[in-house]
Amino acid sequence: MSIDDLDQKPLLHDYMSQQEVAEQLGVTVETLRRWRVHGAGPRWFRFGLGMRLMYNRQDVKDWIEQQREAAQPSAEIRGRAQWASDETVPQVADRVSNRNKARWTGEMAAPSRRKSRGHD
Repeated sequence: MSIDDLDQKPLLHDYMSQQEVAEQLGVTVETLRRWRVHGAGPRWFRFGLGMRLMYNRQDVKDWIEQQREAAQPSAEIRGRAQWASDETVPQVADRVSNRNKARWTGEMAAPSRRKSRGHD
């Protein structure tokens, strides 16, 4: 049995170059490089004599799915808008400014007027 008998697809069909990955993700090759430096982005490896950077198609798909799942808010994490529309707004400490309270409660406080310092 030869390697050609295993599959009719080209041998490197399941792998993509960094240019192909960048194009598919809508980012630049430089962005992929930064992700690699910082340990982010899809898994990659070096291949061949020229040590060409390659990405497995399934690894890229899995990484995209992980990004999508990470972007979904969980039931335990609630945004400010959700707190503002709920009666269970957490108590905000009195030392927090009115502007910051408004951000949490969704209420717009009237702007406070600064007292002049001896200039009437």
